[in-house]
Amino acid sequence: MKIEELEKILLENKNEEVALIQQKYMKNTCLFLGLSQKELGVLSKDFIACHKKDSIDEIMKLVHELSNKKYRDFYYIAISLLKTNIKNLRYKDILELTKIATTISPWWNTTDSANLVVRRWFLLKENRKYLEKYILKNINSKNKWVIRMGIICQLCMKEEVNLDLVNIIIEKTYQSSEFFIQKALGWLLRDISYTFPLYIRKVVDGYNLKPVTLREAKKYI
Repeated sequence: MKIEELEKILLENKNEEVALIQQKYMKNTCLFLGLSQKELGVLSKDFIACHKKDSIDEIMKLVHELSNKKYRDFYYIAISLLKTNIKNLRYKDILELTKIATTISPWWNTTDSANLVVRRWFLLKENRKYLEKYILKNINSKNKWVIRMGIICQLCMKEEVNLDLVNIIIEKTYQSSEFFIQKALGWLLRDISYTFPLYIRKVVDGYNLKPVTLREAKKYI
């Protein structure tokens, strides 16, 4: 199934009224087709089934093509396709996905969708050796969206979260004036608080966290 065939199917099901609501919610940073997540899943099911066993190079090519389409919905399909191939992705593919997510009219929906792939990839033990390199590369970027991805890539790691890297992230980002960085740091600290509440209490007491970050960090301690 070609992308052109998928595009035809999606455009035939476009809902202008819902699309305007979606675009407003995303501050008009991108265009939508007005399809719900469930509808998009149903309509793209055959396309994903057709390509999920392609080579990773072929899949990454499709990811690029989908991500450059006019509507953000195609990017979401690209993410769904990658989710079917987590185990086959290479570190260079994770870097490429990060680049795509932070350069195609980036907003929190592009970075956070991509992170569903990135963090699952890092949950695989054989990939953990790349975690420090990835985080350090990202949090030293001048791009707030790249920094955000460096912060949230350890979400849901529970006992396997690397607290040494978290310390580095905190030191590098806790004074940031960027809302989306403050929020991301807060999410990371809140997530860690489920497993290491005493650690988070020490962070809260030891750092002058921004209000947005502090509110999230203290939520469950």
